[in-house]
Amino acid sequence: MDEIRFLDKFYSSINNENIRDSIQNDLDYSIKRAKSSKRLYIACSITTSITAAVILVLNALTTPSIFKTLVAVMSALSALSSSLIVTLQCYPNWIRYRKSAENMKRECKDFAAGILPYDEEDMVKNEHILYVRCSHIAKEELGEYIKQNEVKKEIIPVE
Repeated sequence: MDEIRFLDKFYSSINNENIRDSIQNDLDYSIKRAKSSKRLYIACSITTSITAAVILVLNALTTPSIFKTLVAVMSALSALSSSLIVTLQCYPNWIRYRKSAENMKRECKDFAAGILPYDEEDMVKNEHILYVRCSHIAKEELGEYIKQNEVKKEIIPVE
């Protein structure tokens, strides 16, 4: 079953439509970004590994000019996929979004089960607590994103 559809049963216990939509949007976004970052990371990693292995095999063969061209193309492909992993920060993004998604899922499940801190009699108060906690998780993720992508400015002394 798709992860996002599976969570619908947890959203249904949230009566306040604005809170439900906000949490659902944040969680859906984190899940989708985690999946796309993971796919890109795996695709680039596999491409890098396979091309590196093929390059070694082709170099070991007596290399006619066609193999030399193929080795050059595959070397470029391997370098490109390696640089994509680093430049796009696939792995850190995957981990960051997955962490946010899992934390929000845990909060939704605890809310639906009425586990602390969602054991109040007042459902409006429980929904407010859920909203605050999920908003905090989304805010932390954004803070980590900003910190990860921050450009460090180097101060050059003027002489």
